Amino acid sequence: TVIEETAPVPTAQVLNGTQETEPNDESGTHTLAFTVPALVEGVIGEGGDIDPFRFKASTGQQLVFEIETPRAAPPLFNPRIDVTDAEVKEIITNLQFSGATITSVAGRVVAKFETAGEYHLAVRDVTSVHGGSEYYYRVLVRPELPHLGHVHVAGEDRLNLIRGVPRQVTINTPRQEGYNGDFAVTVEDLPPGVKS
Repeated sequence: TVIEETAPVPTAQVLNGTQETEPNDESGTHTLAFTVPALVEGVIGEGGDIDPFRFKASTGQQLVFEIETPRAAPPLFNPRIDVTDAEVKEIITNLQFSGATITSVAGRVVAKFETAGEYHLAVRDVTSVHGGSEYYYRVLVRPELPHLGHVHVAGEDRLNLIRGVPRQVTINTPRQEGYNGDFAVTVEDLPPGVKS
């Protein structure tokens, strides 16, 4: 199955890589700066470690923060990211608060920056207890890129067909990051006698 988006696709950009090293702290003395788009990498070396970064955003810019933990996944490592402005006002976090329950939103968060300026990104574990070399993270910070999400064919993972009896297939895919265009579906490599 081939899914084609009919809206124009932006050209790819080379990412700026930023690797944190200790010692660093939130005072700004050792805060690493990066330019968007960027791949920010680091390790939560010990319990309570907070890795600070800074970047600039323009008025109305929408940025996506994609989080990966390739060495230790939840529930061992639950990364927390917080983005704050110059007055330390929280712009986004990947945590959801519901009463006494805190849930880490894995994967991706999107933020719209209302004013131009310098912003701060802090990466830590959701607790202040854990850390170590396996607490390695990557955060991709990029502009919003309208696209289709994961394509899901509703129903079974395979179809049993009866000769001469048509079968309807429902395809679901979310439109993400502001994508509002159409898309086309092409079915390829069908067995002999089967048409789409």
